[in-house]
Amino acid sequence: MQTLTCAQMRLAEEDAVSRGISLLTLMENAGKGAAEILCRHHNPQYGLMLCGKGNNGGDALVMARILAEKQIHSDVVFVLGENLSELAQINREALIPYIEKGLIREIASQNIEWEKYDFIVDGILGTGFSGSLKEDVVNIISLANQTSAFRLALDIPSGMNADTGVFDDYVFYADITTAFGAFKPAHHRQEFMMLCGGVVCVPIGIMGEGRA
Repeated sequence: MQTLTCAQMRLAEEDAVSRGISLLTLMENAGKGAAEILCRHHNPQYGLMLCGKGNNGGDALVMARILAEKQIHSDVVFVLGENLSELAQINREALIPYIEKGLIREIASQNIEWEKYDFIVDGILGTGFSGSLKEDVVNIISLANQTSAFRLALDIPSGMNADTGVFDDYVFYADITTAFGAFKPAHHRQEFMMLCGGVVCVPIGIMGEGRA
């Protein structure tokens, strides 16, 4: 797999769209691939999806739906509020049948029962992060890091800059990280390897996937 900066990844996604692959399809492929990685490395039963407002949160929502199709339960928390990106909102609405079946619940952050989850998915910030984490995100991540649950980060752990590898003191600690479409520069930094447990690149439909 190739390595792309965040800017290069955006161009690759634009190229995919020009070839007729929608951003919604790229998100679907990312969430489906992440669900497959989770099931390959863990035996998921009941998980917590930590979702941001943007497309990283959308990836987690796709993942929740794919897992629900396998009768795997998830609680969904919108860590940064419910004013979601267009693609994330589409995938939130796609959860309604599974919510009605009791396979997925949307809950508030104060109602998280940390001890009940055997896996936690970090879909809060993704590759767009720089600077420092906000207090509400710090609180959630700190509690997640204290659990014994298997932790999976989508694309990059929340609290890490994907280009530079610089990370906040309260970065999400993952057992595995799914790099979507391409590795990012931070994935190759030694400091990152201590935070992610391992990186698996997930093809999503952009050019150059599968090339070393």
